[in-house]
Amino acid sequence: MQNGYFDRTEFDQRRAKVKAAMAKAELDLIVCADPANMDYLSGYKGWSFYVPQCVLIHLEEEHPIWIGRGQDGAAAHLTTDLPEDHILPYPDHYVQSRERHPMNFVADFRPRRRRDPRRPARCPLQRLRSSGQLGAAGQICGRAPLHP
Repeated sequence: MQNGYFDRTEFDQRRAKVKAAMAKAELDLIVCADPANMDYLSGYKGWSFYVPQCVLIHLEEEHPIWIGRGQDGAAAHLTTDLPEDHILPYPDHYVQSRERHPMNFVADFRPRRRRDPRRPARCPLQRLRSSGQLGAAGQICGRAPLHP
């Protein structure tokens, strides 16, 4: 990571606080599409908010997962501490397309880990996708800030 503002410990503490709130709310996954929240949780700094992008926080993943336009993947590598397999660029055929939306790429993403079968599935992405509530702008979690 080349983020000069905070060290990894700061990001680990931020992520731990968010995951504690997620566990309390019984959420396995949250999707942060606001640039300020993406920066807060991952350090991602990219002037690419003109296209859909997000950071996924999964309760069982150590690191967030960045998803954004392919050409912006380099900024994710340069400004975050995310491992390479947690940076998932979507292909350009999702951009300005009438057939597909970048949030379809996000919704089709399957976390590697299996959830506890005794616990009900509470994946907001799947619930929103099946109900048709994915907005045209791809903003799933809106503008509610995670940071103080």
